[in-house]
Amino acid sequence: MTTDDQPTVSFDWQAYQKVPKPAECSDYIMQQTMIRVKDPARSLDFYTKALGFTLIWGKDFPQWGFSVYFLALLDSKSGGMLEKFNSISSGDWEARWKFCCTTPGCVELTWNHGSEKEEKEKIYNTGNADTTGTNDGEKVKGGFGHLGITVPDVYEACERFHKMGVRHRDDNVHHAKIMMPILNYISQCISQCISVLYPIQL
Repeated sequence: MTTDDQPTVSFDWQAYQKVPKPAECSDYIMQQTMIRVKDPARSLDFYTKALGFTLIWGKDFPQWGFSVYFLALLDSKSGGMLEKFNSISSGDWEARWKFCCTTPGCVELTWNHGSEKEEKEKIYNTGNADTTGTNDGEKVKGGFGHLGITVPDVYEACERFHKMGVRHRDDNVHHAKIMMPILNYISQCISQCISVLYPIQL
């Protein structure tokens, strides 16, 4: 214990901030996180209308029974990524795919055709201690937690979500968890400013 009776952590994670990036990885991009969805329309509504993502690429693969949609939060300022994306012809699939593959932080939604017809409202486990997909009814604590989106003012963001009817709950003084329709995947809304001093109450 420290002098102020706070517990200590023995693992020195800060040492990894000094690890040099391998030259072979110089062009690597953290490009996507993929999650499976049951209802593509409701899912795309959520990301584009509630969170402001742009659908930058999509493709149907009927021969294999699935479709994919790539979404990203694009900078809307002059000269930003949104302007660059809009300058690419909608028919230029090669250029749009290149743009997609070089855009960091995309969310890939995968819709397996036919999943929308399953009777159960929830068919995929979110990884956050729920029982979906288990045979014994026991909750699964998986590795997936949430997608994190930072905003200038978390209180204004939550007020907007509240007015839109987007289900959410406060987490702590600078976080709010918003739930994706149907599947309950969590997107965590985080303040870009650390000096948030009062809890979110809606």
